[in-house]
This record gives sequence, C-alpha cells and structure tokens, in this order.
Amino acid sequence: MKKVKIILVAMIVLPMLFWSCQNKQDTVNVGAVFSSTGVAGDYGKKSVEGITLAADLINSKGAINGKKINLIVEDAKSSNKDAISAYNKLVDFDGVRFIIGDVYSSTTKVIIENLSKDVVLFAPGASNPDLVNLSKNFLRNWTSDDFDGLAMSKIIQENNISTISVLTQQNDYTMALKNAFIKDFKADGRIISDEGLFSEEQKSYKELLLKLKKKEIKAIYLIGMSKQIGQILKESKEIDFTPQWFTNLTVNTEDCKQIAGSAINGVIFSEPFVDKTTESWKEFYNKYKTKFKREPDATSAHSFDAVNILALALRNTNYNDVNDVVKYINNLHNYQGVSGNTTFDGKGGVLKDIEVLQFKESIPTQVKIFRF
Repeated sequence: MKKVKIILVAMIVLPMLFWSCQNKQDTVNVGAVFSSTGVAGDYGKKSVEGITLAADLINSKGAINGKKINLIVEDAKSSNKDAISAYNKLVDFDGVRFIIGDVYSSTTKVIIENLSKDVVLFAPGASNPDLVNLSKNFLRNWTSDDFDGLAMSKIIQENNISTISVLTQQNDYTMALKNAFIKDFKADGRIISDEGLFSEEQKSYKELLLKLKKKEIKAIYLIGMSKQIGQILKESKEIDFTPQWFTNLTVNTEDCKQIAGSAINGVIFSEPFVDKTTESWKEFYNKYKTKFKREPDATSAHSFDAVNILALALRNTNYNDVNDVVKYINNLHNYQGVSGNTTFDGKGGVLKDIEVLQFKESIPTQVKIFRF
C-alpha cells in the first residue's frame, strides 16, 4: 500500500515539476513598472498597452529565439514607495532581470537608486537628464528634457517673445524641463519675469492666476502634469485671463483635454516627434486601436519600441549577461521603430527629434520639428 502511495505521488508531482521547468525554459520573464494610477496615470496606462501589444506580436512571430515573453506588470501608482515595492516584488519574488518602466521621472529615479547590478531597467519615458548618470544598467528611448526645453525656448523666441513667466509643478520631470528651458532662454538677455511653483495637491489656482493677470503677463510657459495643466487652463479662461500659453506634452492627454475644454485652443506644446506617415506607424496604429479601442500616442509608441528593442538585444546577445545586453542597446543606431528613428548615445540615452504643435479647434496641429 505504501509503495502504491509513493507511485501515485510521483505520478502527480513529477509532471508538475516537468511542466514548471519546461515553462521556465520556454519563457523570458520581463517585468514592467508603470504608474498606471496617480498623477502620471494617463501615461502609465498607455505605456502598459504599448508593451502588451509588443509582447503579443513578438510572441506570435517566433518570440525570442523560441522563448515567449512573459510580461509581469506592476503599478508604481506615481509613488516612490509603491515603485520600490513593485521593483522588489519583480526582482525578489518573480526573479526578473529585465524591467520596462517607468514613464515618470520621480518613480524611475528611486528605482535606479536601488537597481541591482544584475538587473536592467529600460524606460520608455522618464526624461530627467540626470537619470542616465545614476546607473550603467539604466536605458531609455525617450529624449532628454534638455532637448525638449531647448526646443520650447527656440519656438518662444521665434514668436518674438523676450519676456515670459514660468509656472512649474514640483516633481523631478517638470523641474528638469524648467531648468533646461531657462538655461537657453536667458542666454542672450531674455527675461523670466515670474517663476511660480505649484503642487498636485492644490485644488484651485485662481489666486496665482489673478496675480499674473494683474501684472498683465502676456506669455506663460506652464510645466506640469495632465490634470493640473487642464485645471489651470480652465480657471484661466474663467477669470478671462488669456496669455499665450506654452506647455509640455502632458497637455495632449485625455484627462487634460477633458478638464480644460475649449480653453485648450491656442496652447502651444512640445513632444518627441513621431512620424505618423510611415507604414510601421500605420500598422501599429491599426493594431493598437483594434485591441484597445482608442488611439495610440507618443508614449504608447515608445513603450512598444522599448519592448521590441529589448527583444532584439536578447536575441543577439547572451541574455544571461546583463552587461552584454546593455552594451548591445547602447551601440544601437538608426533603429526604425514606430516612434521614429532611434539612435542611442552610448550612455543610456537617445538622440531624437522634438515636435512643436498648437491646438486649433481642439486638434494638435504641427508648428515645427526641431532636429537633433
């Protein structure tokens, strides 16, 4: 009887062990940490959609040398504490060595500061210039705030504006963008007339806006996150304060446009240039819209490309050696992705173009492309 029990247990356990080992051999675990909720939630959600579509398509076309991508997605919740918890779970519990994320500079920074030497973090956002200096295992395919701030400075100068006010939300992304802008704008004696700071916790901005209206401010560079920018534009219109607004890419989100309403018209903003006339973009657009029932944007495109670039590196390197993977990506030039031509600079960052657009009848219309 005892012998029969042993045989029965073996018949149950051994196939399970075989399946478990086989499953591990047939997949590559790729972690993802994105702020799908909180202040950066609009971008986090689209990023998760972008990486999901990429993994599905890669797995349907031979995967990574026959090994399918197993995406394990965690929500950073736009919070440093939650970002670290998500990272620790992926590394310590799931055994992940390759992580895609985040798009939010603040949460990405805290992960980099705790990044293990045998883990690679690849961000399709997180544009703060300082991040690439924190770890050799950090990579991103989104352009630095240095280029974004420079492009906005140039377009404001081309509008013959020599004096401007700057309003900035307080986080790692927005402050870096502000610094890059001011450095170039003030170079030839142009003037920053006012510098104001605001936080995501504020419920109303009318007191600040009324002060600027009283000073008869004609132009403002507003740097913030989606909901806050939308609220400021809305309240500005309510008090009949109509300066020329310049801002960053978070204005071009569903959250911001819904809050701002018609106040969004005339606003000029910048974002990484994505050529939407290419066949690769059109194919991506159609598949994305079919799967998620909404249009992709620059964030989802960069996230899609990040997974494909990582997969390309894993196919062509010894992916047990993270240094080999990082080296491969850092040496990648002229990668033709759906987000455009991507060339890595050898230091974890990329060289990409910036597009400036203006809302006309609530539709973003191209003003100029800055080539870098």
